[in-house]
Amino acid sequence: MPVDEAAEEAARVQAIKQAASEQILAIAPEWKQRNMLARSVELHEVMTSGGALTTEEQAELDAIRAVWAQIKTIRQKSDLAEADGTQPQDIVW
Repeated sequence: MPVDEAAEEAARVQAIKQAASEQILAIAPEWKQRNMLARSVELHEVMTSGGALTTEEQAELDAIRAVWAQIKTIRQKSDLAEADGTQPQDIVW
C-alpha cells in the first residue's frame, strides 16, 4: 500500500474510532461507565455469595446491561466499518 493510501486508511480508521467514542460517551460518559462497572461488581458479589438481588437491584442490573448492550453494538459497528472500508459519515449508529 503506498504511503498516501496508508495515511488515508489510518485517518479513516481513526475517524471511525473517534465517531464511535463520541457515540459511546453520549450514552454513558466515562464516569458513568466506571460507576456501572463498580456497581456491577457489587451486584455480582451479592449473587455469587448466595444472596439474592432485591427487585430494585435487579432493575438496576438490567438497566446497566441495557446500556452496556448499546455500547457493545456501537463497538461492533465500529469494528465492522474499520474492516470493510466504510467511511465514517456512512455509519448508521
